[in-house]
Amino acid sequence: SSFAFLIFLTVGPAAAAANRFWIDDQPLPAGTQSVSALVHCEHDVTMTAFSLSIRYEPESLRFVDATIDGTDVSDPDFLDGDTSTAGELAFGVLLDLSEPLDKVLPPAADHSLMRLDFDVLMADGDSTTVAFEDGFGGELPIRNVITNDVGQSVFPETEDGTIRPVVVSIPA
Repeated sequence: SSFAFLIFLTVGPAAAAANRFWIDDQPLPAGTQSVSALVHCEHDVTMTAFSLSIRYEPESLRFVDATIDGTDVSDPDFLDGDTSTAGELAFGVLLDLSEPLDKVLPPAADHSLMRLDFDVLMADGDSTTVAFEDGFGGELPIRNVITNDVGQSVFPETEDGTIRPVVVSIPA
């Protein structure tokens, strides 16, 4: 009956969650010596913490620094990372540790979380990937995860970024 169909539509499955970490692709002018890769997040939950586990190719990039300066993350109560192994980065960020827990990132289509700075070692025309890969962080390996406002872990989809110095022809 049409009534049964209407009830199914009303109580059917929820829409897919919009939770995603990504790094934009970076085409660079030839001869570029450094690059900043911005880690972005789309989330449909209120975020109170996050962790990042990222792989890069140390033959192509040399890690220089990670910062939240210029991002949507301001003044977290805890930020720590492990960058001791070439090619592996692991970071944990807790926005607020004290009651009331009011330092949060509300749901959004694009919050910038962290900027990763690298020296470019590869030749023009080559490319490399900065990739989300769970398990870095030494003795306490971490996963790419968001923690919501009720303490639940949300495992976002991930989209890696490609860094590529390119030779650009200038029309005569």
